[in-house]
Amino acid sequence: MGYTETLLANGERVVRRAHQHWFVLVWNARYSVLAIILAIVGLVLKVAVGNPGGFLDTLMSALGWIVLILLVGGVLWFAWGLLRYRNEEYVITSRRIIHAEGVINKRATDSSLEKINDAILTESLFGRMFGFGDLDVLTASESGIERLRMLKDAKTFKKAMLESKHELEIEITRPTMPPASSAPAASTPAADWPTEPQGGGNADEISASLERLAGMRDKGLITQAEYDAKKQELLDRLESEVPAGPMPPGAGTMCRSPRTPLVRPAWRTSSRRSSCSPSSWASASPCTSSRTPSWPTGAVTPPPR
Repeated sequence: MGYTETLLANGERVVRRAHQHWFVLVWNARYSVLAIILAIVGLVLKVAVGNPGGFLDTLMSALGWIVLILLVGGVLWFAWGLLRYRNEEYVITSRRIIHAEGVINKRATDSSLEKINDAILTESLFGRMFGFGDLDVLTASESGIERLRMLKDAKTFKKAMLESKHELEIEITRPTMPPASSAPAASTPAADWPTEPQGGGNADEISASLERLAGMRDKGLITQAEYDAKKQELLDRLESEVPAGPMPPGAGTMCRSPRTPLVRPAWRTSSRRSSCSPSSWASASPCTSSRTPSWPTGAVTPPPR
């Protein structure tokens, strides 16, 4: 894992990596290259002179040490420049641009993609021939400009940066939808059931309760079995209620008397359920029953005054 991977946040991914052109490595290592060249020239001269003896022998011995120092120093300096070149990179992620550098002491600067206002690409004739360019990234931060000098394949880097910025803007402006629940609808609690009419209620209230139950069943709030059970309960309550309208014709009259007990009509005490509808209770038309009630044979006479 590289150093830039340790800087990534959760959900952030690397889109593109880039380094400077290898000309930068050569330019930074120019002194080490010169030292190596001088060491090679001194070594060739020492071999060509050989052992002349006397003062030249001492001079050649000193030249040998100089060649060794130049060669070792040049190689070490070039290796250090190579490590610096490899550890300096420009990374485009899904959220920002990261510039990381340093071999022992690390340094990282980043610019958010959403704060980038413009990007200026400069390619000279020499740069187009060898594939490098300069990219100036204009941001809304305090530094203002992020300069990327002699960037390898700078044109492709700029395209990747603009595409990542566009994707980030789409992600930010996209409306978030709540996740759809895959769990089945739970049974409706007792508090959500249609309220039953107090004191039994009339036929209109019970009919309205049945309609609400049917709506809840269609929406999937209750099951078909729950709907059937509640419907049967309401119908039983409706049929067991005593009608509040006038008695059917021919039901006779009732009166209280200290001598004569209250005669309750047989149509109230019948054990069989009547087929009368609630609408016929308030009408004058008689209703039929599955069992003919046995009305009292004698007329009830009022008590003497």
